[in-house]
Amino acid sequence: MKKGVVVAIIFLFIGTWTVPSVPSAQTSNIITVDDEPGDADFTSIKEAVDASSPGDSIWVYSGTYYEQGIHIVNDDTTLLGFAQELGDGDDTGKPCISGDGTAFVIHIEANHTSVTNVTLENSYASNLTAHACIMVGLDTIPFYEEFKRENITIEGCMLRNAPRPGIWIGDVGKNIRIIHNEIHNCTIGILSLSVTHRFMARPNITENVITDCSLAGIDIDDTLQNISGNTVQRCRVGVILYPAGVHNMVYGNDFESCPVGVKSMYGKNTIIKNEIRAPPL
Repeated sequence: MKKGVVVAIIFLFIGTWTVPSVPSAQTSNIITVDDEPGDADFTSIKEAVDASSPGDSIWVYSGTYYEQGIHIVNDDTTLLGFAQELGDGDDTGKPCISGDGTAFVIHIEANHTSVTNVTLENSYASNLTAHACIMVGLDTIPFYEEFKRENITIEGCMLRNAPRPGIWIGDVGKNIRIIHNEIHNCTIGILSLSVTHRFMARPNITENVITDCSLAGIDIDDTLQNISGNTVQRCRVGVILYPAGVHNMVYGNDFESCPVGVKSMYGKNTIIKNEIRAPPL
């Protein structure tokens, strides 16, 4: 039995282990990652993901992982961060995946997948490439090409210092949940954009905290999205709804120190019970 499984079972029985809430999934294996050699199955998250099979859970422990281009392609994959050390070392806090500015940090192209409780920073810097700290699906897929990416959750993560979006939702299917994340110092906090305008995404963007994004906190060019309970501070625009985006719900958000709270460009959307506050005097 792998070392991470043994540790988890011990803590569960003595009642001192608290596992972050994640969508349940049937897993065939648990793969552990820690940045000190010898403490876990891998020291690299990318290597752990590449070695995984459909249904596996990848448990990542505290530390800084200098890597990028983590490509999740197996269905039913869970990538879960633990804010504690495994074995030797004195790391604390959420595991941090720090890119070098040459690629996306994580790219999800699978169904029934979750990324939870990790910090991501320093994604690709080119203005000509659709890369983000977390890229969900693709930004360009031909109309004739079928895809079934759906049931994807990004929860409890921190995304920061990205010259592109923190989270980019491309051409994907339904049930995309972007919840309880913190996003700081990106061009756009959360971008939902289908370049081919297939309008397949059905994100639920809820209770995220987005600050200091130079273009927008949330940028929507899609349909039937729920944008509720988010806090957006010091962004040029709180939420942008482009003309192609219709029948979206923007409800109960808190916009503070944003020159524009909600910018709706001709689409038929519901915008109610949001609070827009000027900078404090």
